[in-house]
Amino acid sequence: MPLDPSKLQMVKLIGDGGFIARCPACAAGGGDSKGVHLRQFPDGAFACAAHPGDGPHRRAVYSVAGTGKAAGIPLPASKPAVPFVRFVRRVISESNRLPGPVLPDGRRATILRHLWPPEAIRKESPVQPPTNPMAQALAVVRLFRPRDVVWMGSHYDSGKEKHAQNFRTAAAWIQAGRIPGPRICPAAFVPGVKVRARRTVRVRRFLVFEADELTKPEQGAVLRWLKDLCRLRLRAVVDTAGRSLHGWFDAPPESEIERLRALAVRFGTDPALFNPAQPCRLPGWPREDTGAMPSLLYLCP
Repeated sequence: MPLDPSKLQMVKLIGDGGFIARCPACAAGGGDSKGVHLRQFPDGAFACAAHPGDGPHRRAVYSVAGTGKAAGIPLPASKPAVPFVRFVRRVISESNRLPGPVLPDGRRATILRHLWPPEAIRKESPVQPPTNPMAQALAVVRLFRPRDVVWMGSHYDSGKEKHAQNFRTAAAWIQAGRIPGPRICPAAFVPGVKVRARRTVRVRRFLVFEADELTKPEQGAVLRWLKDLCRLRLRAVVDTAGRSLHGWFDAPPESEIERLRALAVRFGTDPALFNPAQPCRLPGWPREDTGAMPSLLYLCP
């Protein structure tokens, strides 16, 4: 049975019919202050990102927000998870019982014991990124398909007639030889648009991970775990010249992305980047706040 959103706090509806909310079981202990742990899927199944597969925790959630007549009634079995998600849940469950560095939510993760610092990421790149800043930016654009309409520009370059110039095919940007920054979206847009929004996205090409609550070597450990053990194809890693690394992965099916989003909070991942229209930092363009230059560490064309 699904949850009743009217009984929950900080509910954020999602276009697919599901929603994200503050987990009442976590909230009872003062947790999930950002309201991102609890995810209900379109089929009515739900999960807490901080306690995946935890039966007592699920029952606590259902006792507060369930649609049944009585609190604590047996929970219906959710649909079987895809193999990738089963793997993620198993690793999280096992990591809780082993020693290792502590994540922000207090859980332990063995993956963080295998740090992947920026200098090692650069050394292990399949193709050494160019050193020229504009060449680095163009290298990211070349990851798209030639006919993909790619948005680039500042955060507010969207919504007006003049912003149509910020949407061009990857081939057109490459032919121009110089591209705007300092941001880019990891999705291909509908031709002819001038608005950067989820509704104008034609297809999600890449899934970008950021976990700036961790150190950069720990963020690298998460990216390598996703690459090597979860079999997501890592295409690029961008050092944002701030607190975070951005890992660009080929986008898995949308069904996996939505379930992965519910679990990613566990690793300090910014859930905003799961929006395909969310702009990311482009290497080769200085940051607006500090003037520091983001750089491309890893490239797999």
